[in-house]
Amino acid sequence: MIRLPLCLMLLALPLLLSASDAYDAWAAGRPAEALPALHATALAGGRWDAWLDLGLAAADAGRRGPAVAWLVAAHRHAPQRPEPRQALAALGTGWIERLGPATWPGTGQAALPLALLAGVAFGWAIGWRRGRGAALVIGVLALAVLLPGVLATSADGRIAWAATTADTALLDASGRPLRTLPAGTLLTRVTSSAWAGHDAVRLGDGTAGWVPAADLGAEP
Repeated sequence: MIRLPLCLMLLALPLLLSASDAYDAWAAGRPAEALPALHATALAGGRWDAWLDLGLAAADAGRRGPAVAWLVAAHRHAPQRPEPRQALAALGTGWIERLGPATWPGTGQAALPLALLAGVAFGWAIGWRRGRGAALVIGVLALAVLLPGVLATSADGRIAWAATTADTALLDASGRPLRTLPAGTLLTRVTSSAWAGHDAVRLGDGTAGWVPAADLGAEP
């Protein structure tokens, strides 16, 4: 009888080989050829870095709309990671860190040491009398530095970010165009419900409307 780990390895082998071929094609200057395999890898694994690579390859292939959509997917899978945000900013999407530098300690490599420092400090303040005041101050300061990034990451992870994958238009409820939206426009889905094949969305300036659902989906 074939053991389960061996079965899983055999099932994953074609996917790994296709991903390797995809990176070879991308490195050879043919990013468009890499997209189908990278897309399959991202769908199968659901890792943020797989979506990031897919988005970067799409951008390299000149497919701005799908690139932004897939980078948004990378951010959705790991809102604490700076790489998807930086890639979106490099594409000129207007993606900004709403709390600016205040979020960096709670989202970067300093987050874990700060969390450990706060935990040790509060533990010391609870368990020891000597130096309790200083430990409490250190714990509060570490927590205050850490909290903005943690809260921003949590909030970003709950936002239903989306992007237009083709040139389209924002419509009102009667179907009248309100404004044109170029491919790669960042927006948020207001609701998961659809109206005649359209999704309700909101732009960064607060304008709400409807966009054809087909213009929010990306295919390789």
